[in-house]
Amino acid sequence: MKYIATLIATAAISMSFNALAAKASDISVAVSSHANQANITVTENGKPLKNYPFTVKGLVTTEKKTGQDGSVTIYNNDSTSKTVTFIVKDEDGKPVKTDIFLGYQE
Repeated sequence: MKYIATLIATAAISMSFNALAAKASDISVAVSSHANQANITVTENGKPLKNYPFTVKGLVTTEKKTGQDGSVTIYNNDSTSKTVTFIVKDEDGKPVKTDIFLGYQE
């Protein structure tokens, strides 16, 4: 009986390590901001993804695409500061999200 319990525990630990080793998304979103603008760069394994679709939530929810260099600049033209969420989907359709605070248009 002790042997069976040890075998079950070993199998459970092995499955846990396999779940932890599951591949994370190779797509990353880098966002930098200054005043009322944010520059977004989408990369996969460090290489820019040109014309890659992404969604912006917080200003007006819109869908956009990156430029030829994998980047795009977004402006907050509202009269209030706000937090904006940039969302891209990886190859499995899972969202990769990044939040940033943008100042307002003066």
